[in-house]
Amino acid sequence: PLDNLVQGPIPSPDQRKVAYVINGDTIRVIVMDVDTQTPSTVLTPNANEFVFALNWVPDSQSLVIGLFTFSPLTGEFAIVTKRVDLRTGNTVLDATPQNLSLISRLAFAPNGTEYLVSGQDAGSGETQIWLGSTSDSTFTLLLSAPSLSIEGDVWNADGSQIAYRDNGALRVLNVLDGESQLVDGESTSGQSWSLDGRLLYERFDFDSSQPSAVIYQPETGQSQTVAVNTQSPQWL
Repeated sequence: PLDNLVQGPIPSPDQRKVAYVINGDTIRVIVMDVDTQTPSTVLTPNANEFVFALNWVPDSQSLVIGLFTFSPLTGEFAIVTKRVDLRTGNTVLDATPQNLSLISRLAFAPNGTEYLVSGQDAGSGETQIWLGSTSDSTFTLLLSAPSLSIEGDVWNADGSQIAYRDNGALRVLNVLDGESQLVDGESTSGQSWSLDGRLLYERFDFDSSQPSAVIYQPETGQSQTVAVNTQSPQWL
């Protein structure tokens, strides 16, 4: 086993805590208070569990831990998420879509009760994005395609839209009605939502060999380049 291999750290949304994993003879999920520098073990997986993802709930009071589990009796693997309430120490086991053979990302909505799960479908091999609910452990399939990804700032402020990439193209999906909009089919990276629902991202122009900052307005479908020769733009 690896000793003191730290995965993370993952800062909480309020920037008051960081979460990370220590692998060794015993795997531990640690949350450290930034002010006091005091670490606390919030979960010690058993010998047949492997931590593959950490994600904070938006209120910074709960931590979601993605686990691969292995059954020595059946030889089968399963994927589960455990949600630890840091105020009480209680752990809730959340289900995940059974057909996913690999989860690549968890991303919670601003309301803290819905979250996205992306991963590979065990049958078709396509990438799928599911919408999960912590209140009733149900899932709704939002998207399925050969090459999908969610990364960076995924949810808009009111939790009605998500930014994702389909075969490299940046798109926005309305999770309420399922309508998808093409934002940019060129080479893009990163994205950042404003509080009023505008999407800021970086586009690379191969002709000029320069990156530029672009703002997209989902309500109108219009894009505007606001700066050139800039990298990793973010809203302040």
